[in-house]
Amino acid sequence: MTEQTRDRSEGNGAPFHASKHALFCFRSLKFLPSPYQAEDQARMPLAYFCLSSLSLLPSTCLSPTNDPSLSALDVLLKPEQRQGYIDWVYEQQSPGGGFRGGDSMAAVGVGESAIHQDNSINLVPLASQRDQDDFDRLMDYPDSDSDSHSGRGNASHMPSPAPPSKLEHPLAPANLIQTYTAILILGILEDDFSRLDRKALLRFIASCQNEDGSFLQFPSCPEAGDPRSTYAAFVLASMLDDWFSIDLDAALAFLITCQRPDGGFATGPRSEAQGGTTYCSIACFSLASRLDSLPTPQDLLRSLVGKQVAPFATPPSTTSSSTSSSSISAEDPDLDPHPLAGFQGRLSKPPDACYSFWAVASLSLISPLFETSEPSRGSEPIPSARKWYNPSMDREWLLSCQHAVYGGIARESGAMPDVYHTYLSLAALSLGSDSSSGKDLGLAPLVPGWNCSVKVKEYLQQQRRLRGK
Repeated sequence: MTEQTRDRSEGNGAPFHASKHALFCFRSLKFLPSPYQAEDQARMPLAYFCLSSLSLLPSTCLSPTNDPSLSALDVLLKPEQRQGYIDWVYEQQSPGGGFRGGDSMAAVGVGESAIHQDNSINLVPLASQRDQDDFDRLMDYPDSDSDSHSGRGNASHMPSPAPPSKLEHPLAPANLIQTYTAILILGILEDDFSRLDRKALLRFIASCQNEDGSFLQFPSCPEAGDPRSTYAAFVLASMLDDWFSIDLDAALAFLITCQRPDGGFATGPRSEAQGGTTYCSIACFSLASRLDSLPTPQDLLRSLVGKQVAPFATPPSTTSSSTSSSSISAEDPDLDPHPLAGFQGRLSKPPDACYSFWAVASLSLISPLFETSEPSRGSEPIPSARKWYNPSMDREWLLSCQHAVYGGIARESGAMPDVYHTYLSLAALSLGSDSSSGKDLGLAPLVPGWNCSVKVKEYLQQQRRLRGK
């Protein structure tokens, strides 16, 4: 089985290295290189990026004989590995509600033998020589995508979990953003939520809201509340199907103060708008069924559409107008055989792969405000967000950011890939896919408001223990 037969290509454009991305994310679940040390207390979202990527990628990217109804995650993870990750997530559950991002700081004071002294991070520590041997085999890049991974469960073993921590640790508090990714991980792994302390979680969410309506990452957090932690609170309330822990009017009023004159949203009333906080703010209005309360939606739409730009050949002028000269329209003629254009996070900045998700998801969420009667191709309606940007050029941009040897997707072409940009790029590609026109990479459909696959959202909505039914 060759790489070319497993991966898809759009015409004569760049191929989509799906199998390499699957193995890149699977390797990253077990091992991360030294640059990730600064993110050691954020292992939860790192694990989420890897697992959610695998849940979007099709099993057929590893072997065409795999069941097409399965994801790459279903093929690569054995049941005991799946359970091992679930146990690890619950070890991070705080007695006061919510989840922390990892247990490395909570291990302060343990014996030296329990602390890793090398320059790498294991999301879950390797527990045996057998685990290490399997890991070394996976890290042998030239052979890591061999046919030995074509069947269900042909992967390294998940180590046994460490004893759970019973006490709060001041250096490792529960965090709204980490909690959001923890719930998604449990949904991806199809946990039954029997160990979730739902009442404590609702109290934790309520305790994070400020008087101005914003949410802190955790109570007494020294940083000001902003749309990111506010979004985490909203999406958790949506997942739990319980909004009583949130003062909705106050939270939305705070978000309105974060909107800037160009229509985008910033971290606060006196900051510059950027793509991530714009998405978080729009998603809050959408999750709360308050889209009609969004101020100046036309300005917001114009701001988002204007962020699709071609890569800069030279540094942009700081005196450029509010609409970049390299902005792309969905109606622009294709002067290049395979033109590409991603999204910038702020004006006068080059495109960055992660902003393709923030922008396309934002467009998907606000599209109901501008909907008219949509035509359809066959039985599939045309996602209205596609008419506001050029998905083909964004797809070519994202495919140009792939690493053709190791797999993974970087922030820009030529940079090293990471799990954050890999996941958000796959999510953007899923939102921009169009099976009716042949522009389908086989990725699972995504829910832009929750930022997870449709399958995961449907599973979470069926969990009575999570939903308090």
